[in-house]
Amino acid sequence: MKRTPLRFICLIGYIAILTIFEGCSRQDQPPKQLARPVKAFHIQENTGNAITRFAGEVRPRWEATLSFRAAGKVIARSVELGSTVHKGQRLLKLDTNDYGLATQTLEAQLKFAESDRNFTRDDLIRYRELLKQQVVSSPEFDRHNTTYNTAQKRVEALQAQLKVAQNQLNYTALLADRNGVVTALLVEAGQVVNAGQPVIRIAQLNEKEIQFDIPEYRIS
Repeated sequence: MKRTPLRFICLIGYIAILTIFEGCSRQDQPPKQLARPVKAFHIQENTGNAITRFAGEVRPRWEATLSFRAAGKVIARSVELGSTVHKGQRLLKLDTNDYGLATQTLEAQLKFAESDRNFTRDDLIRYRELLKQQVVSSPEFDRHNTTYNTAQKRVEALQAQLKVAQNQLNYTALLADRNGVVTALLVEAGQVVNAGQPVIRIAQLNEKEIQFDIPEYRIS
């Protein structure tokens, strides 16, 4: 039987001791963690750049509702909803038959009154000369003077009535009093309207405003 050399036995023992120590040291060390990349961000309140949206309505700042200054039947409409109009442009037209007849009647009455006034004026001039010559009495002259004054007053009254009738005739055409756009049509052709009744709305486009509602808890 062949004997194992002592040196070989010592080498085996030394290797066994190293293996034991190495195993113990590995068990004492914690396992290594693998680094895994992640996305991270910081959450914070940033009210300064927060955007809040509310529903609103853009409307003209200046808007006027127009109406006729005379009553009558609408026979023509020259604009539509959304039409752009200019100052002095005709928008609506009323029937002018009644106003035209009234104007013609007053014109005829005024001519007759003016003729009568002119006759009494010439008669008064003649009587004034006769009064100077003491051919007629003062009461007779005063009577002719009163007749002339009455005729003159009648002429003035008919002139005023004719002016009103002519204005009424002019009022049958509704003209735009400003530049703007038609935002509402309240009557149609064939409809009878009264004086002062709203018929059309015009808005100026040079200035606008925005109206929107905010919840009470968001006002601050």
